[in-house]
Amino acid sequence: MIAVTGRFRVRSVPPFPAGFIPAGSFRNERGKEQFFMKKFLCNPRYLLAAFIVSGLVLLAGLVFLSPYQGPVVAYKLALVMVAAIAGMAFDFLAFPYALPSSYLDKDWRENPEATGDDGQPDFPIATGYFRPFCAAMLRRACIIAAFVLAVALGL
Repeated sequence: MIAVTGRFRVRSVPPFPAGFIPAGSFRNERGKEQFFMKKFLCNPRYLLAAFIVSGLVLLAGLVFLSPYQGPVVAYKLALVMVAAIAGMAFDFLAFPYALPSSYLDKDWRENPEATGDDGQPDFPIATGYFRPFCAAMLRRACIIAAFVLAVALGL
């Protein structure tokens, strides 16, 4: 953190008092502080796992507090997942020639483990097809959301 103290004088202000390490943080080999939240929970690679773990903890708490509601919640979650799969299948069957993957430059099924160069996508969108690709993605998201919402409101 930098604080401006005068017209041209700039001095560095430490984020915490000397020797103070906030809870959930640790120092790496260089002595810089790294926070658990920034390192793991804010990393997109670990976000899905964090959501799954938090969902399981909440479900366990629900089963502990009200054991008769556990099967009902599991049934409703299963119905919502089936609705999402049905929405995906509907999009696939209703628009077989307008799949989002058909607007990619290369077929992703030939090499699914491909990695792009640094800063480049793994499977780039074909030149001139950015808007149709976005429209196909939005169409699929809206169809799946409509299916899930219809089933959830019917519960």
